[in-house]
Amino acid sequence: MKLKFGKLFSVFGVILLSVFIFSPTSTYAAVTPIQLFQPEEGWTRFDDTNAAISYSGTWQVYKDNSSAFWKGGHHYSTSNGASSKFKFTGTKIRLVNNYAPGNSSRIQVTIDGVSEIISEYSSTYKYLTVVYEKTGLSPGTHTIELKNLVSGKELLVDAIDLDEGGYLIGINSPAILSASSGDSQITLSWDKVDNAESYTVYYGTESGKYTNFVTVTSDVYSNYTIPNLTNGVTYYIAATASVNGVESGYSNEVSATPSAVALNPVLAVIINEDTVTVGQEFDATISLKNVDKIYAEDFTINYDTTLFKYLGYEEITGYKVYNESADKSGNIRFIIASQGEEYGIHEDTTILKLKFRAISIGTGDVDALRGRIADTEREFDLDEENCLLDSVIVEAVTVDDVNRSGEYTLVDLAIDGYYFGKAVADTDTARHSADQVIDGYVNDEDLVYIVNQMLNNANYSRNL
Repeated sequence: MKLKFGKLFSVFGVILLSVFIFSPTSTYAAVTPIQLFQPEEGWTRFDDTNAAISYSGTWQVYKDNSSAFWKGGHHYSTSNGASSKFKFTGTKIRLVNNYAPGNSSRIQVTIDGVSEIISEYSSTYKYLTVVYEKTGLSPGTHTIELKNLVSGKELLVDAIDLDEGGYLIGINSPAILSASSGDSQITLSWDKVDNAESYTVYYGTESGKYTNFVTVTSDVYSNYTIPNLTNGVTYYIAATASVNGVESGYSNEVSATPSAVALNPVLAVIINEDTVTVGQEFDATISLKNVDKIYAEDFTINYDTTLFKYLGYEEITGYKVYNESADKSGNIRFIIASQGEEYGIHEDTTILKLKFRAISIGTGDVDALRGRIADTEREFDLDEENCLLDSVIVEAVTVDDVNRSGEYTLVDLAIDGYYFGKAVADTDTARHSADQVIDGYVNDEDLVYIVNQMLNNANYSRNL
Protein backbone atom coordinates (compact mmCIF):
# COMPACT_ATOMS: atom_id res chain seq x y z
CA MET A 1 0.00 0.00 0.00
CA LYS A 2 1.26 3.48 -0.86
CA LEU A 3 1.47 5.50 2.37
CA LYS A 4 1.32 9.24 1.81
CA PHE A 5 1.94 12.02 4.28
CA GLY A 6 -1.31 13.65 3.25
CA LYS A 7 -3.21 10.84 4.97
CA LEU A 8 -1.12 11.05 8.14
CA PHE A 9 -1.27 14.81 8.13
CA SER A 10 -5.00 14.91 8.79
CA VAL A 11 -4.44 12.80 11.95
CA PHE A 12 -1.23 14.10 13.44
CA GLY A 13 -1.14 17.67 12.08
CA VAL A 14 1.63 19.83 10.75
CA ILE A 15 3.61 19.50 14.00
CA LEU A 16 4.77 16.03 12.92
CA LEU A 17 7.09 17.65 10.38
CA SER A 18 9.29 18.89 13.20
CA VAL A 19 9.58 15.56 15.03
CA PHE A 20 10.48 13.19 12.20
CA ILE A 21 13.99 11.79 12.46
CA PHE A 22 15.53 12.25 9.02
CA SER A 23 18.21 9.83 7.83
CA PRO A 24 18.76 9.89 4.06
CA THR A 25 20.94 7.02 2.87
CA SER A 26 22.38 8.41 -0.36
CA THR A 27 26.06 7.59 -0.66
CA TYR A 28 26.39 9.26 -4.04
CA ALA A 29 25.78 12.89 -5.01
CA ALA A 30 25.89 14.92 -1.79
CA VAL A 31 23.07 17.36 -1.08
CA THR A 32 22.04 19.46 1.89
CA PRO A 33 18.46 18.29 2.73
CA ILE A 34 16.92 21.73 3.12
CA GLN A 35 13.16 21.69 3.57
CA LEU A 36 11.56 24.42 1.39
CA PHE A 37 7.81 24.90 1.51
CA GLN A 38 8.40 28.01 -0.63
CA PRO A 39 11.26 28.79 -3.02
CA GLU A 40 14.09 30.81 -1.53
CA GLU A 41 14.77 34.37 -2.64
CA GLY A 42 16.45 34.38 -6.04
CA TRP A 43 14.72 31.16 -7.13
CA THR A 44 11.57 30.43 -9.15
CA ARG A 45 9.50 27.24 -8.62
CA PHE A 46 7.82 25.11 -11.28
CA ASP A 47 5.29 22.32 -10.70
CA ASP A 48 5.56 18.70 -11.86
CA THR A 49 2.49 19.28 -14.06
CA ASN A 50 4.33 21.84 -16.23
CA ALA A 51 3.79 20.99 -19.90
CA ALA A 52 7.51 21.23 -20.60
CA ILE A 53 8.22 18.09 -18.52
CA SER A 54 8.01 14.79 -20.41
CA TYR A 55 7.49 11.45 -18.63
CA SER A 56 8.61 8.15 -20.19
CA GLY A 57 7.56 4.76 -18.84
CA THR A 58 4.76 4.10 -16.37
CA TRP A 59 3.92 7.10 -14.21
CA GLN A 60 1.09 7.94 -11.85
CA VAL A 61 -0.12 11.20 -10.32
CA TYR A 62 -0.71 11.45 -6.60
CA LYS A 63 -3.10 14.24 -5.61
CA ASP A 64 -3.07 15.85 -2.18
CA ASN A 65 -3.95 19.46 -1.43
CA SER A 66 -2.13 19.58 1.91
CA SER A 67 0.90 21.79 2.40
CA ALA A 68 3.17 18.72 2.25
CA PHE A 69 3.16 18.81 -1.54
CA TRP A 70 3.64 21.60 -4.03
CA LYS A 71 0.34 22.56 -5.69
CA GLY A 72 -1.61 19.46 -4.75
CA GLY A 73 0.51 16.40 -5.44
CA HIS A 74 3.27 14.93 -7.57
CA HIS A 75 4.22 12.44 -10.27
CA TYR A 76 5.78 9.09 -9.26
CA SER A 77 6.94 5.88 -10.90
CA THR A 78 8.09 2.53 -9.47
CA SER A 79 9.33 1.22 -12.83
CA ASN A 80 13.01 0.56 -13.41
CA GLY A 81 14.04 2.79 -16.33
CA ALA A 82 11.16 5.25 -16.00
CA SER A 83 12.41 8.75 -16.75
CA SER A 84 11.47 12.39 -16.74
CA LYS A 85 13.12 14.88 -19.06
CA PHE A 86 13.04 18.61 -19.83
CA LYS A 87 15.23 21.56 -20.76
CA PHE A 88 15.78 24.65 -18.68
CA THR A 89 17.63 27.93 -18.84
CA GLY A 90 19.70 29.32 -16.02
CA THR A 91 22.81 28.54 -14.05
CA LYS A 92 21.38 26.48 -11.18
CA ILE A 93 18.63 23.96 -10.44
CA ARG A 94 17.08 22.25 -7.42
CA LEU A 95 14.85 19.19 -7.35
CA VAL A 96 12.44 19.68 -4.44
CA ASN A 97 10.75 16.32 -3.76
CA ASN A 98 10.13 13.92 -0.88
CA TYR A 99 12.34 11.64 1.17
CA ALA A 100 10.42 8.51 2.24
CA PRO A 101 10.92 4.79 3.06
CA GLY A 102 9.32 3.72 -0.22
CA ASN A 103 11.45 5.90 -2.45
CA SER A 104 14.25 4.87 -4.81
CA SER A 105 17.80 4.91 -3.53
CA ARG A 106 19.28 4.93 -7.04
CA ILE A 107 18.16 7.77 -9.29
CA GLN A 108 20.35 8.87 -12.17
CA VAL A 109 20.41 12.62 -12.80
CA THR A 110 21.99 13.60 -16.13
CA ILE A 111 22.63 17.25 -17.04
CA ASP A 112 24.07 17.97 -20.48
CA GLY A 113 25.37 14.39 -20.73
CA VAL A 114 27.04 14.28 -17.27
CA SER A 115 25.41 11.82 -14.84
CA GLU A 116 25.23 11.54 -11.04
CA ILE A 117 23.39 9.12 -8.75
CA ILE A 118 21.11 10.48 -6.03
CA SER A 119 18.69 8.92 -3.53
CA GLU A 120 15.20 9.87 -2.40
CA TYR A 121 15.14 7.05 0.20
CA SER A 122 14.89 7.71 3.94
CA SER A 123 13.71 5.66 6.88
CA THR A 124 11.45 8.58 7.79
CA TYR A 125 9.38 11.08 5.82
CA LYS A 126 10.55 14.54 4.88
CA TYR A 127 8.53 16.53 2.38
CA LEU A 128 9.30 19.40 -0.04
CA THR A 129 13.00 18.89 0.55
CA VAL A 130 15.95 19.56 -1.72
CA VAL A 131 17.02 16.11 -2.97
CA TYR A 132 19.38 17.45 -5.64
CA GLU A 133 21.07 20.77 -6.37
CA LYS A 134 23.42 21.85 -9.15
CA THR A 135 24.92 25.35 -9.34
CA GLY A 136 27.58 27.04 -11.43
CA LEU A 137 26.17 25.96 -14.79
CA SER A 138 27.06 28.05 -17.81
CA PRO A 139 24.40 30.58 -18.87
CA GLY A 140 22.13 29.20 -21.57
CA THR A 141 19.98 26.14 -22.16
CA HIS A 142 20.56 22.79 -20.41
CA THR A 143 18.98 19.35 -20.76
CA ILE A 144 18.22 17.26 -17.67
CA GLU A 145 16.93 13.69 -17.33
CA LEU A 146 15.90 11.82 -14.18
CA LYS A 147 15.86 8.00 -14.40
CA ASN A 148 14.83 5.40 -11.84
CA LEU A 149 17.39 2.56 -11.57
CA VAL A 150 15.42 0.45 -9.05
CA SER A 151 12.23 -1.60 -9.51
CA GLY A 152 9.43 -1.28 -6.98
CA LYS A 153 10.77 1.93 -5.47
CA GLU A 154 9.44 5.37 -6.28
CA LEU A 155 11.06 8.11 -8.32
CA LEU A 156 9.21 11.33 -7.41
CA VAL A 157 8.88 14.64 -9.27
CA ASP A 158 7.16 17.33 -7.22
CA ALA A 159 8.77 20.76 -7.73
CA ILE A 160 11.70 22.22 -9.64
CA ASP A 161 13.45 25.41 -8.55
CA LEU A 162 15.51 27.46 -11.03
CA ASP A 163 17.44 30.66 -10.54
CA GLU A 164 15.25 33.72 -10.94
CA GLY A 165 14.60 34.39 -14.61
CA GLY A 166 15.06 30.73 -15.58
CA TYR A 167 12.29 28.71 -17.17
CA LEU A 168 11.40 25.18 -18.26
CA ILE A 169 11.32 24.23 -21.93
CA GLY A 170 10.09 21.07 -23.63
CA ILE A 171 12.73 18.75 -25.06
CA ASN A 172 11.79 19.60 -28.65
CA SER A 173 10.93 23.24 -27.97
CA PRO A 174 13.47 25.93 -28.84
CA ALA A 175 14.54 28.47 -26.26
CA ILE A 176 14.47 32.06 -27.47
CA LEU A 177 17.79 33.43 -26.34
CA SER A 178 17.50 37.05 -27.44
CA ALA A 179 15.08 39.56 -28.94
CA SER A 180 16.31 42.96 -30.08
CA SER A 181 14.27 45.82 -31.50
CA GLY A 182 14.97 47.81 -34.64
CA ASP A 183 13.10 50.17 -36.91
CA SER A 184 9.81 48.37 -37.69
CA GLN A 185 11.37 45.01 -36.89
CA ILE A 186 12.43 42.58 -34.18
CA THR A 187 15.44 40.26 -34.50
CA LEU A 188 15.40 36.90 -32.70
CA SER A 189 17.85 34.12 -31.91
CA TRP A 190 16.96 30.76 -30.38
CA ASP A 191 18.83 27.57 -29.56
CA LYS A 192 19.06 24.90 -32.20
CA VAL A 193 16.83 21.85 -31.68
CA ASP A 194 18.36 18.53 -32.74
CA ASN A 195 16.58 16.97 -35.75
CA ALA A 196 14.31 19.98 -36.18
CA GLU A 197 12.72 20.09 -39.64
CA SER A 198 11.51 23.68 -39.28
CA TYR A 199 10.72 26.38 -36.75
CA THR A 200 7.57 28.48 -36.41
CA VAL A 201 7.67 31.94 -34.87
CA TYR A 202 4.39 33.15 -33.32
CA TYR A 203 3.76 36.76 -32.36
CA GLY A 204 1.01 39.16 -31.35
CA THR A 205 0.33 42.26 -29.29
CA GLU A 206 -1.04 40.41 -26.23
CA SER A 207 0.92 38.08 -23.99
CA GLY A 208 0.05 34.46 -24.78
CA LYS A 209 -2.17 35.43 -27.73
CA TYR A 210 -0.35 35.02 -31.01
CA THR A 211 -2.26 36.30 -34.02
CA ASN A 212 0.54 35.96 -36.56
CA PHE A 213 3.09 33.30 -37.37
CA VAL A 214 5.81 32.50 -39.88
CA THR A 215 7.55 29.17 -40.51
CA VAL A 216 11.25 29.10 -41.37
CA THR A 217 13.65 26.37 -42.38
CA SER A 218 15.71 24.41 -39.87
CA ASP A 219 18.91 26.31 -40.67
CA VAL A 220 17.34 29.59 -39.51
CA TYR A 221 17.70 30.00 -35.76
CA SER A 222 20.14 32.88 -35.39
CA ASN A 223 19.33 36.53 -36.16
CA TYR A 224 15.93 35.93 -37.72
CA THR A 225 14.12 39.23 -38.34
CA ILE A 226 10.35 39.76 -38.22
CA PRO A 227 9.78 42.69 -40.61
CA ASN A 228 6.99 45.22 -41.19
CA LEU A 229 6.04 45.73 -37.54
CA THR A 230 4.60 48.91 -36.03
CA ASN A 231 7.02 51.15 -34.14
CA GLY A 232 6.00 51.82 -30.55
CA VAL A 233 3.88 48.65 -30.24
CA THR A 234 5.02 45.84 -27.91
CA TYR A 235 4.99 42.39 -29.48
CA TYR A 236 4.97 39.08 -27.60
CA ILE A 237 6.80 36.23 -29.29
CA ALA A 238 7.22 32.47 -28.88
CA ALA A 239 8.60 29.74 -31.12
CA THR A 240 8.10 26.03 -31.78
CA ALA A 241 10.09 23.34 -33.57
CA SER A 242 8.80 20.52 -35.74
CA VAL A 243 10.56 17.17 -35.17
CA ASN A 244 9.46 14.06 -37.08
CA GLY A 245 6.42 15.95 -38.30
CA VAL A 246 5.27 16.86 -34.78
CA GLU A 247 5.22 20.48 -33.64
CA SER A 248 6.61 21.08 -30.18
CA GLY A 249 5.12 23.21 -27.46
CA TYR A 250 5.90 26.89 -27.22
CA SER A 251 9.26 28.18 -26.19
CA ASN A 252 9.58 30.80 -23.51
CA GLU A 253 7.79 34.03 -24.39
CA VAL A 254 9.76 37.20 -25.02
CA SER A 255 8.64 40.73 -25.78
CA ALA A 256 10.15 43.63 -27.67
CA THR A 257 9.03 47.03 -28.95
CA PRO A 258 10.23 48.21 -32.38
CA SER A 259 11.26 51.84 -32.62
CA ALA A 260 12.67 54.19 -35.21
CA VAL A 261 16.44 54.27 -35.27
CA ALA A 262 17.80 57.37 -33.55
CA LEU A 263 20.33 58.56 -36.09
CA ASN A 264 23.54 60.23 -35.02
CA PRO A 265 25.21 60.32 -38.43
CA VAL A 266 28.91 61.03 -38.87
CA LEU A 267 30.61 62.18 -42.07
CA ALA A 268 34.21 61.09 -41.70
CA VAL A 269 37.40 61.86 -43.62
CA ILE A 270 40.15 59.25 -43.37
CA ILE A 271 43.73 59.68 -44.64
CA ASN A 272 45.69 56.46 -44.17
CA GLU A 273 49.10 58.16 -44.28
CA ASP A 274 50.36 60.17 -41.32
CA THR A 275 53.19 61.66 -43.39
CA VAL A 276 53.74 62.22 -47.11
CA THR A 277 56.49 63.96 -49.05
CA VAL A 278 56.16 66.82 -51.50
CA GLY A 279 54.96 65.42 -54.82
CA GLN A 280 53.48 62.29 -53.28
CA GLU A 281 49.85 61.45 -54.08
CA PHE A 282 47.47 60.27 -51.36
CA ASP A 283 43.80 59.43 -50.89
CA ALA A 284 41.21 60.82 -48.50
CA THR A 285 38.26 58.43 -48.17
CA ILE A 286 34.83 59.81 -47.27
CA SER A 287 32.54 57.55 -45.22
CA LEU A 288 29.19 57.65 -43.45
CA LYS A 289 28.78 56.16 -39.98
CA ASN A 290 25.89 55.60 -37.55
CA VAL A 291 23.16 55.66 -40.20
CA ASP A 292 20.43 53.35 -41.43
CA LYS A 293 18.87 52.96 -44.88
CA ILE A 294 20.44 56.13 -46.33
CA TYR A 295 20.28 56.48 -50.12
CA ALA A 296 21.48 60.05 -50.93
CA GLU A 297 24.13 62.47 -49.64
CA ASP A 298 24.95 66.16 -50.22
CA PHE A 299 28.15 67.40 -48.55
CA THR A 300 31.05 69.83 -48.87
CA ILE A 301 34.73 69.02 -48.41
CA ASN A 302 37.43 71.66 -47.83
CA TYR A 303 41.17 71.09 -48.35
CA ASP A 304 44.30 73.20 -47.79
CA THR A 305 45.16 74.62 -51.23
CA THR A 306 48.60 75.79 -50.11
CA LEU A 307 49.68 72.23 -49.32
CA PHE A 308 47.53 70.01 -51.54
CA LYS A 309 46.46 69.87 -55.16
CA TYR A 310 43.07 68.22 -55.80
CA LEU A 311 43.44 65.60 -58.53
CA GLY A 312 39.87 64.29 -58.70
CA TYR A 313 37.80 61.48 -57.19
CA GLU A 314 37.24 57.75 -57.52
CA GLU A 315 33.69 56.42 -57.23
CA ILE A 316 32.81 53.48 -55.00
CA THR A 317 30.69 50.73 -56.54
CA GLY A 318 27.01 51.40 -55.87
CA TYR A 319 27.43 55.12 -55.09
CA LYS A 320 27.30 57.53 -58.06
CA VAL A 321 28.54 61.14 -57.99
CA TYR A 322 25.89 63.24 -59.71
CA ASN A 323 27.41 66.63 -58.90
CA GLU A 324 30.91 67.92 -58.20
CA SER A 325 31.59 71.65 -57.91
CA ALA A 326 34.88 73.16 -56.70
CA ASP A 327 35.71 76.77 -55.92
CA LYS A 328 39.04 78.60 -55.53
CA SER A 329 38.99 78.40 -51.74
CA GLY A 330 39.35 74.64 -51.81
CA ASN A 331 35.68 73.73 -51.26
CA ILE A 332 34.20 70.83 -53.23
CA ARG A 333 30.51 70.00 -53.07
CA PHE A 334 29.40 66.47 -53.92
CA ILE A 335 25.89 65.10 -54.43
CA ILE A 336 25.79 61.30 -54.41
CA ALA A 337 23.01 58.69 -54.69
CA SER A 338 22.92 54.94 -54.13
CA GLN A 339 22.33 52.80 -57.19
CA GLY A 340 19.85 50.24 -55.91
CA GLU A 341 18.24 49.10 -52.67
CA GLU A 342 21.19 46.84 -51.85
CA TYR A 343 23.39 49.94 -51.57
CA GLY A 344 21.36 51.58 -48.84
CA ILE A 345 23.84 52.60 -46.16
CA HIS A 346 23.16 50.96 -42.79
CA GLU A 347 26.64 50.68 -41.33
CA ASP A 348 30.06 52.34 -41.64
CA THR A 349 30.40 52.69 -45.41
CA THR A 350 32.94 54.38 -47.69
CA ILE A 351 31.06 56.34 -50.34
CA LEU A 352 33.85 58.28 -52.12
CA LYS A 353 37.61 58.44 -52.50
CA LEU A 354 39.32 61.81 -53.11
CA LYS A 355 42.79 62.06 -54.63
CA PHE A 356 45.39 64.73 -53.76
CA ARG A 357 49.05 65.54 -54.36
CA ALA A 358 51.22 67.16 -51.71
CA ILE A 359 52.79 70.36 -53.09
CA SER A 360 54.39 72.08 -50.09
CA ILE A 361 55.79 71.39 -46.65
CA GLY A 362 53.48 71.69 -43.63
CA THR A 363 50.51 70.10 -41.89
CA GLY A 364 47.20 70.31 -43.73
CA ASP A 365 43.60 69.19 -43.32
CA VAL A 366 40.96 67.61 -45.50
CA ASP A 367 37.77 68.66 -43.72
CA ALA A 368 34.11 67.71 -44.06
CA LEU A 369 32.44 71.11 -43.57
CA ARG A 370 28.75 70.22 -43.68
CA GLY A 371 26.39 67.61 -45.02
CA ARG A 372 22.84 66.39 -45.49
CA ILE A 373 21.65 62.81 -45.97
CA ALA A 374 18.29 61.26 -46.79
CA ASP A 375 16.42 57.99 -46.54
CA THR A 376 13.32 57.40 -48.66
CA GLU A 377 11.14 59.53 -46.37
CA ARG A 378 13.24 62.17 -44.59
CA GLU A 379 16.34 64.37 -44.78
CA PHE A 380 18.86 64.78 -41.97
CA ASP A 381 21.35 67.62 -41.52
CA LEU A 382 24.62 66.50 -39.99
CA ASP A 383 25.68 68.34 -36.86
CA GLU A 384 28.88 70.34 -37.26
CA GLU A 385 30.68 68.28 -34.63
CA ASN A 386 29.83 65.13 -36.62
CA CYS A 387 31.50 66.44 -39.79
CA LEU A 388 35.06 65.32 -39.20
CA LEU A 389 38.48 66.07 -40.65
CA ASP A 390 41.80 64.32 -40.97
CA SER A 391 45.32 65.76 -41.23
CA VAL A 392 48.56 64.79 -42.91
CA ILE A 393 52.11 66.10 -42.53
CA VAL A 394 53.92 67.01 -45.75
CA GLU A 395 57.69 66.70 -45.51
CA ALA A 396 60.43 67.80 -47.88
CA VAL A 397 61.80 65.45 -50.47
CA THR A 398 65.42 64.62 -49.82
CA VAL A 399 66.79 66.29 -52.99
CA ASP A 400 69.23 69.15 -53.56
CA ASP A 401 68.17 72.67 -54.40
CA VAL A 402 67.91 73.18 -58.18
CA ASN A 403 71.45 74.49 -58.87
CA ARG A 404 72.89 72.49 -55.94
CA SER A 405 74.31 75.58 -54.24
CA GLY A 406 73.17 74.42 -50.82
CA GLU A 407 70.23 76.80 -50.42
CA TYR A 408 67.13 77.91 -52.28
CA THR A 409 67.32 81.32 -53.97
CA LEU A 410 65.66 83.15 -56.84
CA VAL A 411 68.12 81.50 -59.19
CA ASP A 412 66.60 78.10 -58.42
CA LEU A 413 63.19 79.47 -59.33
CA ALA A 414 64.56 80.95 -62.54
CA ILE A 415 66.07 77.66 -63.63
CA ASP A 416 62.79 75.82 -63.17
CA GLY A 417 61.02 78.68 -64.92
CA TYR A 418 63.33 78.04 -67.85
CA TYR A 419 62.61 74.31 -67.84
CA PHE A 420 58.87 74.73 -67.19
CA GLY A 421 56.75 72.16 -69.02
CA LYS A 422 59.63 69.83 -69.84
CA ALA A 423 60.15 66.24 -68.82
CA VAL A 424 63.07 65.64 -66.45
CA ALA A 425 64.89 63.76 -69.22
CA ASP A 426 64.92 66.97 -71.25
CA THR A 427 66.71 69.01 -68.57
CA ASP A 428 70.42 69.21 -67.74
CA THR A 429 70.31 66.62 -64.99
CA ALA A 430 74.09 66.74 -64.61
CA ARG A 431 73.88 70.35 -63.35
CA HIS A 432 70.31 70.79 -62.14
CA SER A 433 67.76 69.01 -59.93
CA ALA A 434 64.81 70.62 -61.63
CA ASP A 435 62.23 67.99 -60.65
CA GLN A 436 61.83 69.02 -57.02
CA VAL A 437 58.60 67.11 -56.34
CA ILE A 438 59.76 63.98 -58.15
CA ASP A 439 56.90 63.46 -60.56
CA GLY A 440 58.91 63.27 -63.78
CA TYR A 441 58.10 66.82 -65.01
CA VAL A 442 58.90 70.44 -64.25
CA ASN A 443 55.57 72.11 -63.50
CA ASP A 444 53.73 74.38 -61.07
CA GLU A 445 54.25 72.00 -58.17
CA ASP A 446 58.02 72.37 -58.52
CA LEU A 447 57.84 76.19 -58.67
CA VAL A 448 55.50 76.37 -55.68
CA TYR A 449 57.83 74.15 -53.72
CA ILE A 450 60.89 76.30 -54.59
CA VAL A 451 59.12 79.52 -53.58
CA ASN A 452 58.13 78.02 -50.22
CA GLN A 453 61.71 76.93 -49.62
CA MET A 454 62.95 80.45 -50.46
CA LEU A 455 60.52 81.97 -47.97
CA ASN A 456 61.72 79.53 -45.32
CA ASN A 457 65.40 80.24 -46.06
CA ALA A 458 66.54 82.61 -43.30
CA ASN A 459 69.84 83.21 -45.12
CA TYR A 460 68.21 84.47 -48.30
CA SER A 461 68.16 88.27 -48.49
CA ARG A 462 64.68 89.30 -49.44
CA ASN A 463 63.91 92.22 -51.76
CA LEU A 464 62.31 94.71 -49.31
